[in-house]
Amino acid sequence: MELNSLSKGNDMAIFAAPKKQFQEAVRAVCAPLPRRGPKPILKNVYISVNGDVTLSSNNLEEETNIKLQCGHEGEATCLVDAKQLADISRLGSHDVLIVDVTPERIVVNGSTIPAYSPKDDDDVIPPSIVSRSGPDCGGIAVDSRALKAAIEAAEYAADTESTRYALGAMQFEFSAAVQL
Repeated sequence: MELNSLSKGNDMAIFAAPKKQFQEAVRAVCAPLPRRGPKPILKNVYISVNGDVTLSSNNLEEETNIKLQCGHEGEATCLVDAKQLADISRLGSHDVLIVDVTPERIVVNGSTIPAYSPKDDDDVIPPSIVSRSGPDCGGIAVDSRALKAAIEAAEYAADTESTRYALGAMQFEFSAAVQL
């Protein structure tokens, strides 16, 4: 089956991956996800076909990214339920899985998983899951000792007893220094 015949339209991608490799990648990104997390969005896997095929997850403590070595065409991303993705990857007796990705859904060998849509404004994708890296994304150099000092100066205010994770977090925003 040729990928060319299946991939049509914008914001659509298709890739073919060995079933075992895909299942191992799904297991790896699902392993750190919480069973009962503070945010429903954290029970999802972000599938990105943009130059590479990448599966990502985030549990607010660590981010997991797995790149698949497989043929693909097109570019698209989709956020889908991790349990459904794990279940669907085990179906069928095929050695190769054909995965069709659009922002609205993914289809794995004919079985569809709809994209996750947040129910409220608080349930959004953690920034690290959708951030891109690379030479075209810019960057900023930060002295490691200065960063360590800034973290130590701010961490006293982080709540370590609460289940409200936002009170135990720090947000850093960096910008280039400007001299007048």
